[in-house]
Amino acid sequence: MLIFTIWSCCYLTNKESADVQIGYTLEYVNLCLAIYFLMIECISLAGICRGKTEWKNSTVILELLISFACPIMNLACQVIDYFNEANLDKAEWFWFWELIAWTAFVLYLRLFIMLRSIELLSPSITMILRSFSEMVPYFSIVVMGVMAFTNTFLAVRQVIYIKHAADDSIDESEKVERPFENDIEVIDFWSWKDKWMGEYIAIF
Repeated sequence: MLIFTIWSCCYLTNKESADVQIGYTLEYVNLCLAIYFLMIECISLAGICRGKTEWKNSTVILELLISFACPIMNLACQVIDYFNEANLDKAEWFWFWELIAWTAFVLYLRLFIMLRSIELLSPSITMILRSFSEMVPYFSIVVMGVMAFTNTFLAVRQVIYIKHAADDSIDESEKVERPFENDIEVIDFWSWKDKWMGEYIAIF
């Protein structure tokens, strides 16, 4: 996680002024660690599948997905960087930096789960994870509430926007901003996200 953080936050954003050898070292170490952890997770999964203990529950499956997601997302970031190094600073490649952010989040989440194996921290971490598990019904209600308010706010904003747009007496600086456009042309996932989920993401 530390190597990935240095590579993504310090080296990638300053490639032009960074030492090339340091960059190569970070990339190789990061690559080796990602492959190593992917192998470890595959061996661990094989052991779990052969074991007699009951493991097919949502918690274990979620942890397995996170465990596999960490090295796979890390490798994906490095492969994209290797083959598209010249394009990463272009505006249309902003999705790569979103992938970097999500990879970092998953790595921290994996670290959080791994802290349960430390004797002094395991009771606290287990308590926190159990609390989140028991709060799932509450979060479900919150999500539905946010979606309901989003629809309400969107409808109100749309009405006010239409009234302001038709009223020439209102100064441009005072007019309400147009809500996310539903007539955006969908050409990729990100434009689809802005078209159908933009307002919900903004409210969240």
